[in-house]
Amino acid sequence: MANPALSAVLAAAAQKSSGIIAPPDQLRKAGATNARAAIELDLKAEGSRAILDQYLKLGHIRPAGFGRYWLDEASVARDHAKGARLLMILVIFLISAGFSLWALLAR
Repeated sequence: MANPALSAVLAAAAQKSSGIIAPPDQLRKAGATNARAAIELDLKAEGSRAILDQYLKLGHIRPAGFGRYWLDEASVARDHAKGARLLMILVIFLISAGFSLWALLAR
């Protein structure tokens, strides 16, 4: 299973490279941050449905029925926090490995 934070980054990169307006951006601008405020998305651009499917799979966007969607900002925040923790662990590991290598070579 892929890391949700990494998947979100890849989806955002794919959307930026294709020039598609990201579904989360559309929902945030419209204020669709709960089921009662859900809106229909503009999915006319080629590839926008695939990007929407990725966000749905991550749980960042939730369906509200009748072709309407809303942005689950709590899910987005959780995945960003997971990504930040993962990055911090990676940095600590790399620093530790660097010091270990330095200690071995200094002998």
